[in-house]
Amino acid sequence: MIEVKNLTKLIDGNVIVNDISFSVSKGETFVLLGTSGCGKTTTLKMINRLIEPTSGEIFINNKNVREEIPENLRRNIGYVIQNAGLFPHYKVGENISIVPNLLKWEKEKTKKRVYELMELVGLAPDEFINRFPHELSGGQKQRVGIARALAVDSPIILLDEPFGALDQITRTQIRKEFKNLESSLYKTIILVTHDVIEALELADRICLMNKGKIEQIGKAHELISSPANIFVKSFFDLVQAEVSEAFFKLKSGIK
Repeated sequence: MIEVKNLTKLIDGNVIVNDISFSVSKGETFVLLGTSGCGKTTTLKMINRLIEPTSGEIFINNKNVREEIPENLRRNIGYVIQNAGLFPHYKVGENISIVPNLLKWEKEKTKKRVYELMELVGLAPDEFINRFPHELSGGQKQRVGIARALAVDSPIILLDEPFGALDQITRTQIRKEFKNLESSLYKTIILVTHDVIEALELADRICLMNKGKIEQIGKAHELISSPANIFVKSFFDLVQAEVSEAFFKLKSGIK
């Protein structure tokens, strides 16, 4: 589905992403995990060409993204950022329908899709469709952001720290709801986070990055039980108590 080959990005002579390669299968949730400045967000933005790579290639369904017009590429990839990135002067329904309107969908088709998505993410349309972003809580804004990313039923969703600005209780709730949503949608998802527990809960596979390079890719239990090097071991040791609890839940199937 998505293949990244020898991707490198230099900014002002600094190596931000350093010759990385990975692939993401159809329907997989792939998490780019690491501390601030490790290159994970830059990597994500190169997939939908918000940032152009210095070298290397990215393929989606065997087609080089550089051969695509960036605007057309982005219309077929859902994208969710921290704080949702909603247009403040647009109501909820208008925010969700931005891409369908750009694609000149019929009004009834767009309206039906907006209502479907609002119900899917847990926002009652009659209650929320005419609200402005400033009238929403942080969790509600993120729900709108996710609905907007799903508006044209894109097969790929990119999420950049989508729950990072929320308080702990709301973040835990939204993660649980997103996991349930994800299982029903069968989308290919790449999620950027610095939150280890978030990665353990949501990922099919984790890609741990450090200083622009990939340290290890694998399932959560592989990174925890069989770290590839000292960095990987140290990274998970820093949050050992939380990781142990989350890892136990993963193994025992506790939600």
